[in-house]
Amino acid sequence: MVMVVVNIDMLMIEEHRMSESVSLSVSEMAGNICSRVNRLDASRRYMFMRWLLAHSRAVHRAKELRESMTAWLGSMPAESANWEYKLIMGETRWWRDLDEPTLTRIMLECLGSNL
Repeated sequence: MVMVVVNIDMLMIEEHRMSESVSLSVSEMAGNICSRVNRLDASRRYMFMRWLLAHSRAVHRAKELRESMTAWLGSMPAESANWEYKLIMGETRWWRDLDEPTLTRIMLECLGSNL
């Protein structure tokens, strides 16, 4: 028999985050994403942007991130925009929390493939 322990507080926080995106406008979503991206250090921001540019052809450059995100998220149905918002916010968390040795390995592999 396997027992699963669930932290109810963490579930409530995650559910609140998920429902939060439903009430956000496209402009607010884009602003939140840009704010989160801007808080990443340079290496993590670079790698996140590589991922984002590969994920969405509608996002062009980091300098135009807010405008591109607003246009891209605004071009899709609300449910899809919410899904993308959650995915992108999760991806920024992943890069933020990534340990240094793994970040270094990923960057070397990435940059090595471009040489």
